[in-house]
Amino acid sequence: MIFSASFVDSKGNEVSVEDAVKGVKHVRVIVCEEPLEIVTEDPVLCVSGTAVIKGKNTVDTAGEWTTKSTESASASSSEQTKTEETEQEYEQDVLLASPVIVVYGK
Repeated sequence: MIFSASFVDSKGNEVSVEDAVKGVKHVRVIVCEEPLEIVTEDPVLCVSGTAVIKGKNTVDTAGEWTTKSTESASASSSEQTKTEETEQEYEQDVLLASPVIVVYGK
């Protein structure tokens, strides 16, 4: 497979997929478009996008979220806060900004 994304290893260093899988006999790939916590059977070798390696076998694909607030001159502060929270929940429940690729194996 050829990936055009940037990848980081468990230490947060940028790495190529080729280098990350050197010496690994069984490589698996997950492409995720939803904010999830992924737990793999084998060690995570590298991830793309906003994904964060949380442990040897755990990845958080959610990354950082930005909220597009709906501003209205007549909206009160509490109404605006509620709107921002609703939009953020909707964005997190639907899709990631871009797919995340998780490469793992042993």
